[in-house]
Amino acid sequence: MKKFRKRILAIALLSILMITAMPLQAFAASGSLSANKTTVAPGEQVTVTVTYTGSRLFSVRGEMKSSNANVLSPGSTIVLMEASDSQMVDGASSLSRTVTFTANAEGTATLSFEPLEPILDVDGNSQGSSATNTVTITVKKPEPAPAPAPAPAPEPSPSPQPSPQPSPQPAPEPEPEPEPEP
Repeated sequence: MKKFRKRILAIALLSILMITAMPLQAFAASGSLSANKTTVAPGEQVTVTVTYTGSRLFSVRGEMKSSNANVLSPGSTIVLMEASDSQMVDGASSLSRTVTFTANAEGTATLSFEPLEPILDVDGNSQGSSATNTVTITVKKPEPAPAPAPAPAPEPSPSPQPSPQPSPQPAPEPEPEPEPEP
């Protein structure tokens, strides 16, 4: 009986050692947020792209939010990113979507993306649910263009053109010769 216990214990310890020595696959998707411009005028639009990279990604569902809906609208929107039909078997290494916001008034607004559920790979395994970085958008009126400086007035040119040679002087009259005496 003692030998049997030793064998069972040795097999159990060996199994535990083998399981802990196996490399564990840990996948974590990471997200980023970027904008085509960070300063806009009221009425202009800004395009924001959310991108998640990972291994064998299948889907990301989350909410894109503006910290100030009076400055940038819409205030929030649901974003769904899924692997394309051709990526259904192997998954995607990157998923991204763009959202367009409209500048309404002067001010600043910070945009963020927060996953609403775990990020999944093609096997249905969670790859985490990390949020992205943020992007701050400034809305301000454009500076008025400065008025152009007036062109300098041309200097008047003399008419007619002066001659570079001096004017001729009248020749002096010759002195009268004395009359001869008789």
